[in-house]
Amino acid sequence: MGYIPRNLSAILERSIKNNRVIIILGSRQVGKTTSLKILQKNIPKNSIQFYFDLEDIRNLDICQNIDTLKFYLSGEGVNIKKQKVFIAIDEFQYIKNATKLLKTIYDLYPYVKVVVSGSSSLEIQKHLKESLAGRKRVYILYSLSFEEYLRFKSEKIYSEYEKIRISKVESRYVETKNNKYFKDYLSSDTPRTISVSYISS
Repeated sequence: MGYIPRNLSAILERSIKNNRVIIILGSRQVGKTTSLKILQKNIPKNSIQFYFDLEDIRNLDICQNIDTLKFYLSGEGVNIKKQKVFIAIDEFQYIKNATKLLKTIYDLYPYVKVVVSGSSSLEIQKHLKESLAGRKRVYILYSLSFEEYLRFKSEKIYSEYEKIRISKVESRYVETKNNKYFKDYLSSDTPRTISVSYISS
């Protein structure tokens, strides 16, 4: 099955237009990496793009601090003081001082936009709030919602659900017309990736 459009993708596409640091937090296997890569595909072509998966130790070394990152980008012919650059960092919690890196990028390199994804632990959330106040947008990616589960099942089923949901009879729909799907949803092992909330700036 191909990629099914997710609510978070649309939210991130709007957010990246006006924000330079975006953070996606969530549990493992909820779809953070997919959301990151989908966002990359929608970045303007005039931005130079880089993707770093920090579970690869080589990428972790590159992103450990602003000096190592600048050294790598310079080797790729990129001057982040003068060129528009989009940087995606997956599993950013592995960086020893990720907030310092993000703060430095925001404060000193206005042409750079960065989106990172990683653990949703309370410790990380607290540190981000204290260290990056006013510089970032943080989104929590929860498990797949019922409506998106229906989209996985069938666009036709989802379309019917949407029509009734707009009519504000969602609960009746679940009870009378979609009880089987709702039970399947509650017991499904399908990766649940789309419920999302904006939590801070």
